[in-house]
Amino acid sequence: MTEVGWRRARQLADNAEVGLDTIKKMSGFIRHEGYYKKARAKQKQEGNPPWTYPAIVAWLGWGGDSGIAWARKISEANP
Repeated sequence: MTEVGWRRARQLADNAEVGLDTIKKMSGFIRHEGYYKKARAKQKQEGNPPWTYPAIVAWLGWGGDSGIAWARKISEANP
């Protein structure tokens, strides 16, 4: 995960306030969903811990399914 990704993960974990610009960036992370799904399938097949797959770590760090869905909803309501 990038430095920005780790910063976002810390921000979300700390339940810190997230500005609209950041929320819009979070909503754009949907473009990586395919990488996440492939990594998740590989992880299930191989049986390794999920934190050993960068795409899984990044997806969850940016809020996972629920966080990205929330960010998309907010972004669509605030074009």
